[in-house]
Amino acid sequence: MPKMSTYYVGRIHKINLDDSKLIKAIKNPARIKYRKHSWTFINVQTFMQPDKKLFLFGNLAKYLPHALLPQVDEDEHESRDIEVDRFMVAASSFVYLPGFSGIAYQHIWNKIEHKTFRLVFSELIKAAFGNFFVSCEIEPIVEYIEFVKKIHTLKRITRLKSAVHPPNPLYGRLWKSLREYLAKRELDELRIKEDAGKDGNIKTELPKILDKFTQKAPSAKIDVKGDLDIGDASVLMAADGYGKASVEGHDGKRTIIVKTLDITKNFRFDAEPDASSLYEVAYSLFKEISQSRYLEGGKHDVH
Repeated sequence: MPKMSTYYVGRIHKINLDDSKLIKAIKNPARIKYRKHSWTFINVQTFMQPDKKLFLFGNLAKYLPHALLPQVDEDEHESRDIEVDRFMVAASSFVYLPGFSGIAYQHIWNKIEHKTFRLVFSELIKAAFGNFFVSCEIEPIVEYIEFVKKIHTLKRITRLKSAVHPPNPLYGRLWKSLREYLAKRELDELRIKEDAGKDGNIKTELPKILDKFTQKAPSAKIDVKGDLDIGDASVLMAADGYGKASVEGHDGKRTIIVKTLDITKNFRFDAEPDASSLYEVAYSLFKEISQSRYLEGGKHDVH
């Protein structure tokens, strides 16, 4: 039985970058140092599926420029250290699907964890352009079921915070008006913060909406035409991978903060994956997310 790993999914938010430049930066990577190790992309390949869908596969490599490794001297029956250049500590597989702005990336416990992957990936892309007027960030897609469970522990919600950006190439009908607002104002980012009034409870529909998506209320129909209040819409937009959000409240005993960054959707797959097989699993997951969350196609910037 093959060894399995956990893969996390998110969307890549790009500023002053299109997909052709992003892919070029991954295929012709920079090298950076983070903490005690060096990092770069290796084994990068692009594939064109029969339906003309492009995807990219590669590894994020963590390595030591110089390392001393123990070796057994059989004649002298003792150990000695030998010097090795560019000793690879770990390599995390990933697949990028431009049609969803989506990425699935491997979590390697205690070596390349998912939060480190996101940080280093972003820094490598920026370094490829000399850190000059370019930004790139992986924003997690929230696992709705866990998100709902945590929110339902709150007896009252006292604060909603979010930072969202224009989506591309997908958008959600539930937050369509917010997307149009971002486009109309020509915004790169919108930050929203709502604090409860005197009664200490924000009048939000967020728990009810999320219940419908997670089939806690299967008989209820989700109104995909109506507009949500801007605070609720921004949290849902962030949860779909187009920003970050937090819901703060009280469970009767203590204050709890539920963050989208901490509840990332993931799946299990081979630790040493075949590129096409990993793509198929990731594609099916992103497609299911789009259908279940009423996401629709928009502008596509792949050439």
